[in-house]
Amino acid sequence: MFCSNCGAQNPDNVSFCQQCGNKLEKADFSQNQAQYIPQQQSVKKEIVRSSNIAINAVKNSMASPMFIACAVCYSIYILFYLISSISNTTSFFSTVQQYLGLLQIDIPYEILNIFQGTATATQILGIIPNVVICIGIWMIFGYSLQKNDYMKTSGFTTIKVVSIINLIYTIVLFVLVGVLFISLMVSGINAASNVNEFDYYSNSSSLAIGLIIFLFVVISGIFTFKIIYNAKIIKTINTVKETVSKGIINDKVSTFVAVVLFISGGFTVISAFFAGGAASAVSSLAHAASNICFGVGIFSYRNKMRRLALAIVNCEKQSENINML
Repeated sequence: MFCSNCGAQNPDNVSFCQQCGNKLEKADFSQNQAQYIPQQQSVKKEIVRSSNIAINAVKNSMASPMFIACAVCYSIYILFYLISSISNTTSFFSTVQQYLGLLQIDIPYEILNIFQGTATATQILGIIPNVVICIGIWMIFGYSLQKNDYMKTSGFTTIKVVSIINLIYTIVLFVLVGVLFISLMVSGINAASNVNEFDYYSNSSSLAIGLIIFLFVVISGIFTFKIIYNAKIIKTINTVKETVSKGIINDKVSTFVAVVLFISGGFTVISAFFAGGAASAVSSLAHAASNICFGVGIFSYRNKMRRLALAIVNCEKQSENINML
């Protein structure tokens, strides 16, 4: 069946064009075959993985070269981050051991090994959330290749769970830091109230309280930004997940997340030139590339959903005009 709007060829069992979202009629092919076959040759044909246009759009996006590039770059980032972490930890403790030898400080080799192993284990544990996210990304890619009328959301759920844990962790850490700073301010105020107004220690206490307040404001801003960012990520995941689970067109993804990913990618590229080794540089560049690719993907998803929604609106208007005639 050929679309009367764009000329794209569609399966006979679909009601809307997979290319533009136009409502299909049985007569489109039988009455206008000669008219639309030449047009169809100039239209880029998309793979039909679902009869639902919204799900099909998401599947094609998640199976696109751009998404594959995101997944590959993110995997490379994790791999080389682990390599650089182990290498840097080993180098650091070797340097410490040399300085201890120069200072004639004798620390048993076994104790240094314990500290080195603990530091390495900490680095590995710290990257586990990113590994889980990477698994979720590849799950999404795998499910997007399946040609059926639905798409499993396990990959989105996996990434969402990690994002929720990150959000909770950030909030809890923010609260603990806030309690610490408030305790310091109260202690500083109490100390300042117990000294003479013209005393040197009074001025020092006032300066210290001011510095504590300034640091608290700065750190609060950083934590607030991270909380908003994580919340927006969860919202974006929910949007895409709702699209593939319900088959409805939803373009409410966060452009804030996309912009942050672009900025983060740019700074990460710069940091790669100051990395302490080849593995660190490769890890930083791969991380930057994945951030930029994900940012592009968010904008691409939003634009694709808006085009589909506009096509359906135009189709409904055309149907209304035909009915009026």
